Amino acid sequence: MSKSKDKLSPEQAVAQIRKAVAAGRVGFQCCFCREVVIDDVTAVVLITHWNGPRENQREQQWFCHAECFTKTTGEPVNALKEKTNA
Repeated sequence: MSKSKDKLSPEQAVAQIRKAVAAGRVGFQCCFCREVVIDDVTAVVLITHWNGPRENQREQQWFCHAECFTKTTGEPVNALKEKTNA
């Protein structure tokens, strides 16, 4: 993940992913910072209509750096559970 606070343009992000793929590395684009994620890939899964019938549910998956996810959403759920159970 870059130290820069500026987000990559979509064109720059695509170029990074293509470069990683060409080098034989699997590349995912971080949905938060738009940079390539190669190590410590984190998946964010959204399921719509969760409380409805299964056939109405839809799923979408995005990838990100674990650090970007934590910065965006706060502390991980497990850390919060540990604090409340202590």
